[in-house]
Order: sequence, then structure tokens, then C-alpha cells
Amino acid sequence: RDRSIWKKERVILRQSAKELTASYDDKESTSFLKAFHIYTKDERYSLKYLLGLLNSDLINYYCCKSGINMSEGGKQPQIRISGLRKIPIRLIDFGSEADLNSYHRIIALVESALSTSLEIAKCKFPSDKKLLEDKLTIIKKQINGQVDELYNMK
Repeated sequence: RDRSIWKKERVILRQSAKELTASYDDKESTSFLKAFHIYTKDERYSLKYLLGLLNSDLINYYCCKSGINMSEGGKQPQIRISGLRKIPIRLIDFGSEADLNSYHRIIALVESALSTSLEIAKCKFPSDKKLLEDKLTIIKKQINGQVDELYNMK
């Protein structure tokens, strides 16, 4: 197997979960967990845009209601590759100023969420950690708002 794929930027989507759980990885690493590693073929798209969509309340709601998160006999819900392909990823019209603005706003918010998450992990003081967690909650709400707007749900 070509090991160069472990050096590429990617979104990692957990396979066993009640809701979509995606993370971003831009370091050289491997994964032995049951997970999907998602790369982009179209260089115009940032994986951070995809990360914002996959972790949004709207896409999670869609996946739960459409049966993409399958559960069999009381077992932990699973996402199959066939289900993953059915997730309605909103393509961007790169000629549309409104689409581009939403696209760049989602990326900026995701970058802010990622850096805030790193700060939380390093934080040593409970009061500071609480402030950062509150900040992250606000950022997630803003991402959800942008995604809702992009999908014309507002």
C-alpha cells in the first residue's frame, strides 16, 4: 500500500458512532481505528469546509433521519461507505460571491474551532477552560448558522 497517503491532509470520520464525528488531521499519522479517511481530489475545496459540514447539526440530523447511521440489533450505530456517499455535500459555485462568502466563512470558523480546541486541551486552569469551552460552543453555533444558510434552511 502507498504510505504517502498518511502524509496528506485529511478528514477522519469515525465509523462507529450515533452521530457523525469528524476530525481534521494534517500531520503524518496512521489510524488503526474503524474510520474513514477522506481526501479531496478537487484542490479548490478545503477539507475544513467539509469538516464544518460533517460536524454540523443539519448534516447530523439528515444522517440520523435517513438511516445513514445504521444500528442493527441494539449494537453501536455504524456508518457504511454506501451511506457516506449519500451525505448531501453542498457543492460551491465558485463563480457566486454569496457561495464563496459562505465557503470562506465556514473555513474561518472551523479554523477558529480547531485552534480553540487545542487551547482547551492545553489549558490548566478550570476557569480559563470554561471560557474557552463557551467560546467553542459559540463558534459551533456560528458554523451551524452558516451551514443552515448555505443549504437554504433559514
